[in-house]
Amino acid sequence: LYIVHKLAPKVPESRSKALEGGCEKFTYNLAHKMSIDHKVFILYIGLTDKSKRTFYLHSIEDFQNQLVEEYVVDSKFERLSIFTDLLDQYNIDLIHYQHLVYSPLEYTLVAKAKGVPQILSLHDFYYICEEHFLENDKFVPCDVPTDITQCATCLRNKDQIPHEHVLKRRSMMKSLLQKMDLITAPSKFLRTQYHKIFPEINDKLKIVELGTLLDNLK
Repeated sequence: LYIVHKLAPKVPESRSKALEGGCEKFTYNLAHKMSIDHKVFILYIGLTDKSKRTFYLHSIEDFQNQLVEEYVVDSKFERLSIFTDLLDQYNIDLIHYQHLVYSPLEYTLVAKAKGVPQILSLHDFYYICEEHFLENDKFVPCDVPTDITQCATCLRNKDQIPHEHVLKRRSMMKSLLQKMDLITAPSKFLRTQYHKIFPEINDKLKIVELGTLLDNLK
């Protein structure tokens, strides 16, 4: 099961209307390739729905695309309940989070409780800071400080985010990352920055450059 924030509109059976990016292309191409030997599912949200109430389950098997389910929910708890059920209903034996933006972080708790192995791909700095691409309050590249009070001050200067919110978010992300069985980074630079902020996940971090052949990952 791949979890990503949207799916390219040109993908057969896709219900996504948002423009695709590199993450979506990578997810679909990888899932499409793996469908030779596996039944692959992709869970994504309807980004054009401002309330983020609609999400979809897409399947690929032997290169054939299918919309499996469309879900409309009124709360995060309902969404987590659906997620719990689909893990059992479709016999999900591995979850790969391509991105958790717009998705409940509690997905990882559900999967951990069920003993389903989990992989997370790092594409940006989402798990370090709300500013995915780390532009600081001077609007220049951030140096990723290990002192989180600097992060709190920076974000407050930009968006008036409460200091407590920054601390809580960092703690939640640390817990999320620790629940992963494997975390992949596309470069040594990104791996280094994540290790700098979360040294506890060092043994889980592996560099897997984009374009790596599947046979080389076995």
